[in-house]
Amino acid sequence: MLIAQITDIHATPNNGNMARLHRVMSWIETVRPDLLIVTGDLIDHEWYEGYAAIEVELRRAKCRFLVLPGNSDDDDKEAMREGLEEISEHAGVESGVGAT
Repeated sequence: MLIAQITDIHATPNNGNMARLHRVMSWIETVRPDLLIVTGDLIDHEWYEGYAAIEVELRRAKCRFLVLPGNSDDDDKEAMREGLEEISEHAGVESGVGAT
């Protein structure tokens, strides 16, 4: 079993990280892992629209995946569920790092 992991996308509309994610996903398409694990933080600065854009990129992998949110994703779990609508059954949207 081949497992790939990407982490800390920190996408915003202005920081170029979606372009980086696109390049990473192009590489992952060639590797063809059995499982892709995406560990938070997916977005920054409450850019909730970014979840839908990230979902489009993740679906390019054509494999099973698991999304684990980070502290930047913990502000609005419902926005994450809606943005990752097609893959939310595989996204650990109930998880995350909270303040202690």
